[in-house]
Amino acid sequence: MYWQLPVHLIGRRSDGSEFQNTYNDGKEFTFVQGEGETIRGLDKVVKTMKKGEKCLVFLTAPYAFGEAGKPEWNIAPDSNVSYEVELVAYEKGRDHF
Repeated sequence: MYWQLPVHLIGRRSDGSEFQNTYNDGKEFTFVQGEGETIRGLDKVVKTMKKGEKCLVFLTAPYAFGEAGKPEWNIAPDSNVSYEVELVAYEKGRDHF
């Protein structure tokens, strides 16, 4: 069984400017933990959280967007980022075969 993890996020570049805000978008970001559906740092952090917990995490480039960066969000290669993360729930996903 895999768990889908809906989270709310506020992502910030190293200068403090926002590049992602699911609260403003009105929709949670949902991913399956351990399946490579999000950046490495978020995948690792969220698995340590409890439902309803909020945290602030600072991610170095290897745990964020790495050497490629994320040009569509104006995140340069090898950039550090931070996230405010709220784990909304654990939702059972489908089995993988």
